[in-house]
Amino acid sequence: AQDGEFWLSAVYLVVNLLRCNMYIGTVSVQLGDFPGTPEQVSFYTTLFVIILPVGGLLSIPFVGYLIDTHGTTVSLFGISITGTIHGILSLLVIFPIEIQLGSFVCVALFRALLFSAITTYFFSRYGEKRFGVVFGIAAFLAGLGNLSEYFLVRMVLNQLDGHFFWVNLVLLVVELLLFSFPVYLRMKEKEEEREREEKRKMEAQYYQWN
Repeated sequence: AQDGEFWLSAVYLVVNLLRCNMYIGTVSVQLGDFPGTPEQVSFYTTLFVIILPVGGLLSIPFVGYLIDTHGTTVSLFGISITGTIHGILSLLVIFPIEIQLGSFVCVALFRALLFSAITTYFFSRYGEKRFGVVFGIAAFLAGLGNLSEYFLVRMVLNQLDGHFFWVNLVLLVVELLLFSFPVYLRMKEKEEEREREEKRKMEAQYYQWN
């Protein structure tokens, strides 16, 4: 588990899990940054609590279909895309709070994709024999990374007047940088496809000559 791909995948998991868990844990505070009354904040917080599990449950068939039909790499792109859309929506604090409905849906789909696609990636990449150890290390690192949530929230409350804008902006930039992971996997797949095609052509020529 010392190759560069492992560390890139581990960072991908750490950052995305941190973003997901931090938003879930602080959604009521973050919604307070948007124009709206305390009653609206309370209503939309309750709505998020409903949408998160229900949306996640309803998205399971879609996630399964996406992985089975289009593969792990496309599903990882789905994580990055939904995470990016959510990140952008969380920064639009000058817009009405109603716009966060889109963010809630993105988080529900993002969360379902994250756990399904990441697990599938590690299993397909490292195989049954190495999956437990490799995924265990990645999950351990993700757990350590999520300890930073406490310090980030404390910084927001004590130094940023309770506003998550700058923390969300930094995490969004990191999310955009981590598009490099599915992009790398796609490039790797295309290279492997090219090599298989060349091998097939060479074998065809060999049998033709013989």
